[in-house]
Amino acid sequence: MIKQTKQNKTKQKPNGIVAFLDEEISLATGTEAGFLEKITKVFDGHAHFQSAVSGKKGAAKIPAGSFILKHYAGEVLYSTDNLLDKNKDQLFKLHQEVMSTSKSKAVRIMFPPIDSRSTKRPPSAGTQFKVCFF
Repeated sequence: MIKQTKQNKTKQKPNGIVAFLDEEISLATGTEAGFLEKITKVFDGHAHFQSAVSGKKGAAKIPAGSFILKHYAGEVLYSTDNLLDKNKDQLFKLHQEVMSTSKSKAVRIMFPPIDSRSTKRPPSAGTQFKVCFF
């Protein structure tokens, strides 16, 4: 996962692409374009990141509203179309509670028990996905 380096950290938070996505979702005025602009501003100097609005050579070949991450398996193109809505996909608390009692350790890690009295916003789909790998 691409994280901010000492050279490009402007704030302590957010720290990675999923964190920027969660931050953009939490804004009343959050947009896919705003998300892409923010991650490009922070990660444009990273060797494993390139976006359509990047200043890097070859950026013109990337479709508008998209970015590329270089993974172990090669370059992967991500589109920001409807990305905020997809990441807002949050499980209802009841579903979270059911998943947290699964016999599968991996599922229990992805869906830890929550306080049913809490008014705190549940984690986004992207955050839950990230947690299962780290």
